[in-house]
Amino acid sequence: MRFNIAFGVNVLSQYLQNPGLQHWRAAKRILRYLKETVAEGITYCKQMSSKKPVSYSDADFVRDENERRSTSGYIIILQGGPISWSSKLQKTISLSTAKTELVAPTKVA
Repeated sequence: MRFNIAFGVNVLSQYLQNPGLQHWRAAKRILRYLKETVAEGITYCKQMSSKKPVSYSDADFVRDENERRSTSGYIIILQGGPISWSSKLQKTISLSTAKTELVAPTKVA
């Protein structure tokens, strides 16, 4: 699984029924990226000083304008490599950026 393209592939998959020209261009861009980075992969380093996982989260206020829902995402890194990641529409509708940003870290916890 290539976590760095997961969000783009997710968004494109919403238009499989009736893709437009911009969707085909985006899909080709993802495929070009994969072709150029085929030799790259996830690397874990057991010599790292910290054995504790580190998590990062972020949110995008009202990214989905049709449903008026925000997107939350997170990644958990252990010994220099990702072990878990997610990017999903929030289940609730937030009325402010602050509320949207508070939902994201609770998903990681």
